[in-house]
Amino acid sequence: MAVGLIFAALSLAAYAQDYPSKSIKIIVPYPPGAGTDTLARMTAEKLQSKWGQPVMVENRAGANGNIGAEAVFKSPPDGYTFLFSAPGPLVTSKSL
Repeated sequence: MAVGLIFAALSLAAYAQDYPSKSIKIIVPYPPGAGTDTLARMTAEKLQSKWGQPVMVENRAGANGNIGAEAVFKSPPDGYTFLFSAPGPLVTSKSL
């Protein structure tokens, strides 16, 4: 039981880190003006006001959403790059 409490205390220290400490990038795998792009921009605006850090939306359209997904996949795994996409095309492309 004591070991569990130690791990719980250590995990609290990990959550105490400031996030975000730099700008956030949201990648939308559709062209500007599409429904998903509009929702991503509205979400970015809310997150920017909540977090106090710039939240940028970048459109990477093409290949049925795969170009944007690949850009997120190749980005550093630091939690500062997100994919904002509908699941349908990505699931379909994977199964083909």
